[in-house]
Amino acid sequence: MKLNLKSTGALLLALFIASPAAMAATYQEGLISSFPNSGTTFTPSALMQERLQRARQASMIVINGRTSTKQNSAADELLALKRALSARKYIIENYSVSPLKILVNFVSASDFITENNTQKGQLENQRVEIILHFLQPEIQPELKRLRQNPINGTQPIPFTQTSVNDLF
Repeated sequence: MKLNLKSTGALLLALFIASPAAMAATYQEGLISSFPNSGTTFTPSALMQERLQRARQASMIVINGRTSTKQNSAADELLALKRALSARKYIIENYSVSPLKILVNFVSASDFITENNTQKGQLENQRVEIILHFLQPEIQPELKRLRQNPINGTQPIPFTQTSVNDLF
């Protein structure tokens, strides 16, 4: 049986859970962009645009949409989702990132990064967080070892790809 790694990101996650060495070979870059009140159009700053140039090389991208409301509601959940989807669309269209590499998360009325009692604090809390996850080159030998010595004595998995870059 051959597995097609392009069809499952879960296998990569399983490799990280199973292997502390693989986990140590990853790193993250986080970016935050605020939105005006009720705003849903992602407009990154020049600095963020520069940092997003690396998005295509990321193994995975997590986008968290947030609001600054004090009470959770369906309308605010939708607002948080629209913010995250706006950032997702921007990254796909402007940096040629595969949509399969992007996970979207959204929540309202929680997960504040600063106090939420002032207009300035609320502006900072109504945001998207973009987290770029990268694999470092040292993971190559670890993936080879896992292919040869799978977990729990099972048979080796015949991977069809030869490069970590081909996983996504």
